[in-house]
Formats: sequence, C-alpha cells, structure tokens
Amino acid sequence: MFRIAELREKMGISMRKVAIELGIPYTTYISYEKETREPNSETLIKLADYFNCSIDYLVGRNDKKPDIQVEFHITDHEREVVIAYRKQPSMQLGVDRMLGVAPLEDEKEKRA
Repeated sequence: MFRIAELREKMGISMRKVAIELGIPYTTYISYEKETREPNSETLIKLADYFNCSIDYLVGRNDKKPDIQVEFHITDHEREVVIAYRKQPSMQLGVDRMLGVAPLEDEKEKRA
C-alpha cells in the first residue's frame, strides 16, 4: 500500500473521511497507510475504485498515475470573490499578476 497516503493527500482529504466513505474503521485505514496491516482483496478493490486507479498502481507495480479529482470547499466570501472576478474581465490579468497566478492559455487569448 505504498501510495494511498500520497493519493489521499493529493485529493486534499483526511484519513477519517476516506475510512468513513469506504465503510472501514478509522484505525484500520491508518494501519493501511502506515503499512502495518494489509487490506484484503475486497478492500483493495474499494481503495482502487475510490482513488480512481488500478490495484497495481496502489501497490507500486506500475506507474500509470490516476486522474486525481481535488475536492474544494469554498466559503460564501470566496464564492463572492469569484463572481466579482468574473464580472471584471478587464481587471483579471492584474489580479492574476498580483496573486502570482498564471492565466490559462485560452484565457490569455480571450483577454487579448
């Protein structure tokens, strides 16, 4: 189980959340990440499905990386900021520069 901690961290979720969503005890999941316990085949399948990857990737037998979906939770204030940003296209490049965020290539073309 070389990669479950790495995958979980890339998704930005807690060990407790993974355990709850997989229906396994939290302490059991911790032991999988610490590699002090190995999951059975049914749990390996659940883990691979959860992390959208192959079992071989989970256990380090291949390096085909899964498509990680990062979970974001934004506050009401953050939502308002995004809406205001979208309403001001003439200011977006300046805001991007101030924040040190490079606009996507297709966004650069739209602004030009």
